[in-house]
Amino acid sequence: MPATIAVSIDQYHMLTNDGVFPDPNSFKPERWLGDPRGPDGIHPLAHYLTVFGRGTRMCLGLNLAYSELYIGFATLIRRHNLRLVETTVRTVAFYAENTILSPWPGTKEIRVLVDS
Repeated sequence: MPATIAVSIDQYHMLTNDGVFPDPNSFKPERWLGDPRGPDGIHPLAHYLTVFGRGTRMCLGLNLAYSELYIGFATLIRRHNLRLVETTVRTVAFYAENTILSPWPGTKEIRVLVDS
């Protein structure tokens, strides 16, 4: 492969790679506790989180995005009681066609009932 060819990956397949993140579709916050290592045993597991890019082309808004998410979710959860309604695991799973993520064909949107 010539040195001038750009190579890229899509985030969905990187973050659901079970060689890096075992059982990637399960909610397992304990995988981040302590000092978890990636499959090579050298790099920390966070090394494989590439959503905001790497190096000189890394997204400048990373800290702003994380801050807004923390504040937004904390406010939503603190002020309201939320319940899923008519929602299944397949409803929230992504369907990947080429590198474009979309909901599975025929699924409805995620429905959440907000009890104030």
